[in-house]
Amino acid sequence: MTERSLALRATCDVEEWRPIVDWEGLYEVSDFGRVRSVARVVVCIDGRTQHWPERLRTLQVWKGYHCVSLYRAGRGSRYEVHQLVARAFLGPCPTGQETLHRDGVKLYNRPTNLRYGTHAENMADVVIHGGHYWANREVCDRGHRLGSPNARPGGRRCLACHRAVSNARYARRQGRAFDMAAAADRHYRQIMGEAA
Repeated sequence: MTERSLALRATCDVEEWRPIVDWEGLYEVSDFGRVRSVARVVVCIDGRTQHWPERLRTLQVWKGYHCVSLYRAGRGSRYEVHQLVARAFLGPCPTGQETLHRDGVKLYNRPTNLRYGTHAENMADVVIHGGHYWANREVCDRGHRLGSPNARPGGRRCLACHRAVSNARYARRQGRAFDMAAAADRHYRQIMGEAA
């Protein structure tokens, strides 16, 4: 979601703002995944007072997630917005769990799209929503088709290339030269021939 689409969505529905946990009185987060600083009066070191108006914080995208930098006493920290929304609207995260997106869209940070779950559930969601690198692979780096029968148990890795690596290790211990590509292709033809 872009800032513009979030703003358009905010005009259609009533936006609910809640204080960010541990940042009460400084920042708030909305149920649209937006973050704002709270209007406040700050006393400077020299005794002057400054009025800081309420302002929307700029969201950055880091590792596919919306992030925001929050500042207190001149020091800043970066936080992932989906975690701030979850803590404000769903409550504290149970021990050993993480914040998950129900639909797999990392930039859609509505409370209805967030839930708490284990790391295993999070990884299963990534595979289901098509975002996992290994689950989406159809061929290995050498161009061998992945899947039955050329797949190692427990993952989508090339069985032919795995056997060639084992052969290369053995040849290295014996002090012999070894052509890895030729061996991998030979193993692939054998594996696929046995399946036919």
